[in-house]
Amino acid sequence: MKQKKKKFKMWNKLLAFLGMFVMLTGCLAGTVQAGSYEAGKKGSLNLTVQQTDEDGKTTPLTGVKLELYRVADVSFDGNVHFVLTSSMSSAGYDFDSFKNASEWYSAAEKLAEVAAASSVKPVEAVSDEQGKVVYSDMEEGMYLVIGAAESSVKVTPMLLTVPFASTEEGWIYDVQAYPKAEKSNTAGIIVEKRLYRINPNTFELDEITADDATYKVGLFLDKDGTIPYGDDYIRTIHIQNAQSGKASYSNVLRGTYYVFELDENNKAIKLNDEVQIDKENSFHYNVTNAADKEDNSVVVDDNTVATDIAAYVNNIFSTLPEGFFVNGKIEITKNVVVDGVKKTVDDKFYATVFDDSGKAVSTVELKQNDKVTVTVPFSEDIKDTVTYAVKETDKDGNVLDKDSFAYVVSGEGSVKLNESDQYHGSIEITNTKKDAAVTPGGSNGGSGTSNGGSDASSHGGSATSRPVKTGDPMNPVFWGLVLLVSVIVIAGGVVVYKKRKQK
Repeated sequence: MKQKKKKFKMWNKLLAFLGMFVMLTGCLAGTVQAGSYEAGKKGSLNLTVQQTDEDGKTTPLTGVKLELYRVADVSFDGNVHFVLTSSMSSAGYDFDSFKNASEWYSAAEKLAEVAAASSVKPVEAVSDEQGKVVYSDMEEGMYLVIGAAESSVKVTPMLLTVPFASTEEGWIYDVQAYPKAEKSNTAGIIVEKRLYRINPNTFELDEITADDATYKVGLFLDKDGTIPYGDDYIRTIHIQNAQSGKASYSNVLRGTYYVFELDENNKAIKLNDEVQIDKENSFHYNVTNAADKEDNSVVVDDNTVATDIAAYVNNIFSTLPEGFFVNGKIEITKNVVVDGVKKTVDDKFYATVFDDSGKAVSTVELKQNDKVTVTVPFSEDIKDTVTYAVKETDKDGNVLDKDSFAYVVSGEGSVKLNESDQYHGSIEITNTKKDAAVTPGGSNGGSGTSNGGSDASSHGGSATSRPVKTGDPMNPVFWGLVLLVSVIVIAGGVVVYKKRKQK
């Protein structure tokens, strides 16, 4: 009898073990269940830009300019995969193969370079007083967060996914992350020289183009322009077939500086003084700030972004000297329509401006669902009205074969520039896809005002992770064997129990 009881207990233990085995393997099989993934659902990125000191204390940073790029689409085949968009495909990454944080950091740095060299337009936002930036209504995919180029605050490139895979909560669509940032004691300054003439009829300022002109500007420590900013205070600006030119200063320490135009002896010219070019022509100049107010001071602080213009040095002519021309402006709006909806596609589009003789004046790449401005210079004895033709072309200015072109083009035509409008005109060209929808490329998303969401690790910020596959990675044969063993064991237990009862 004791021996039979021992056999019965042994079967019970075996059944219990197999039951635990089945439950355990079930837990391990699907860390993030496919059921929590909702294809096409939108989410949000809730970012807090902060700096961490040597003691580990974090400080939110205000006024930090971020740029957001969408770098990967979502592919779902029972598992969730993040696949590089066509505009980022040159990076060549297979995110499913990533195994550690260093791979994500390296990918973020590389994709930042690819994004900077691409034509994709980032979504820009600036951190608030709490260091927060919120991108809401985000399409699913992978996003790259970077700081504005040469800002006084350096932001480490960071990769984030919408949705984000959490082993505890499944797929999270409202993602929180903390980009790593660091303040710098220096920043860059850009000074831009602009050329104008006083219109003799309207007395307003017309933009003008210089055939070939060279100017010098200087950076000073005092408002009178007597104390230069070191030995490297002079910058030369060469303007050729353009209305403006730029010069830059790098690694400028925090403080207040003053910008002046320089004479032939590299001395500061007094603001608003008349500068004589020859017996008949002269100009006077002023310096304005980003708000277009007369102010030649430049402040370098935490909010300085070197890609922004710090000061404009404006030369204003009363008459046009030889080698200078009046500018006309043509604003071209490009719409791209796929399946009745405006979309950004991977194709590039160009337009060429032709004069009344049919000669190509300028070819420009168009911004999809946006505007570009083309400058057309002409001489002093210009007519009251000048007519140009704007047509869609290839990048070399060749008119397209509309029969073989993948889009129906509408809106091409003539643009009249009138002196009464300061020789400014506009035209709108729409490209409608002829066949099936084109998958949009580029960046998506925008800024919002809501906060919240679940904490999630990120790729390039305060934590790291990797996209997690959904579904059941176990082989179905394995589950069949588990089920078969369980049935055999249970059947054996029933037989033992019946024999025991009969005896």
